[in-house]
Amino acid sequence: MISKREKLQYVCTFVTDILSLALSIALGWLVVDGLLGKVGNYTAPDLIQAFCLLMLAYLLTFLTFDQSENITTRPWKRELKISVKFNLILTLINSAGLLLTKAPLLSSRYFLVAVPVINVVLMTVFHSVLKKLLTTTRKKNSMESLVGVVTTGEDAGEMVRELQRDWSKRLTGIALLEIPEEQIGGQIEGVDIKANEGDPVKAYTAGMVREIYEDDLMGRVVVLEHDYGLCSYYMNLADNLPDGLEVGKEVQAGDEIGYVGTTAVLECGDGPHLHFELTVNDELIDAYKEIKAVNG
Repeated sequence: MISKREKLQYVCTFVTDILSLALSIALGWLVVDGLLGKVGNYTAPDLIQAFCLLMLAYLLTFLTFDQSENITTRPWKRELKISVKFNLILTLINSAGLLLTKAPLLSSRYFLVAVPVINVVLMTVFHSVLKKLLTTTRKKNSMESLVGVVTTGEDAGEMVRELQRDWSKRLTGIALLEIPEEQIGGQIEGVDIKANEGDPVKAYTAGMVREIYEDDLMGRVVVLEHDYGLCSYYMNLADNLPDGLEVGKEVQAGDEIGYVGTTAVLECGDGPHLHFELTVNDELIDAYKEIKAVNG
């Protein structure tokens, strides 16, 4: 069942995208007609027909996307990719409608291209503003629900991912009813590095991508293999990774290998951060001391 808060995000996103598209149309017309003089003379019925087709294309495009996704946790790079994909689909559907109806506005190709290009930028900006408004509204109007989870390790990942889809819920902690015997009394020799969600994560030093996997408790993980048996582990990464990153790829110190995320179930109450670990011959070492030594 869809909650009132989920409906609020759905409606706000719909209205925000409509406003972004309307402003893009106005700016596109101003640029193409006012500055370039590339828009022909059209009658009122021609413009009304084109507007109706565009609104229909927008509605169909909007419905093709998963609008239940928590917009407040999306990094700006993912927001930009969604905007590009959205406007590409919008343009294809709108062009098909203009062709099928033989609409006169089809001849204004400059205008038809200018609108989605401008909307890519505006839609990304508008979504950033919407995210801030939703976050502010959640806090000021007591709409935020603090959630603690008691579950098993097997079900924890799916349960946390489901809760994180709702922008109005903030997961503050998780307790596991059972853990593997070998983990009892264990210690994590890692470092949590606070950062903003979506910030790039860079290689500690030169090496090769050894593993990329999804851990049930620590989320998205990238492992780099270095010289002398040293391996570096980058955990709690965002689901999306840099293009071309794959097992076996050589990387240099400072190369981007991921983005800060909130995928680690065990650290879901800590906010966006990178969990960083180092091993030598598969034995954990003190990552904090190593980082301090490297940085002087």
